[in-house]
Amino acid sequence: ALFGSKSGRDINKFEATGLHPTFDVDYNGYYVAESDYVLKMKKLYSVDLPYENLPKELIERYYPTNDMHTMYVCEIIQYLVKEEE
Repeated sequence: ALFGSKSGRDINKFEATGLHPTFDVDYNGYYVAESDYVLKMKKLYSVDLPYENLPKELIERYYPTNDMHTMYVCEIIQYLVKEEE
């Protein structure tokens, strides 16, 4: 819940949650060590979502500073499942 609701500009999310980033050399990217599932993906395309067509009440509620989300289209390269202990 914290990762989806707080900005990394304001707090260190890993420190605040006790989670651990793990670097994958072959993938050249990070994932959370405690994850039950991990999707390793290759970015194919990205676009900033336009706010012009969103209802005004959504913009005021979720994007008051016009910091819109970016949408990514990706190819799944590998799917990891945590082994049961």
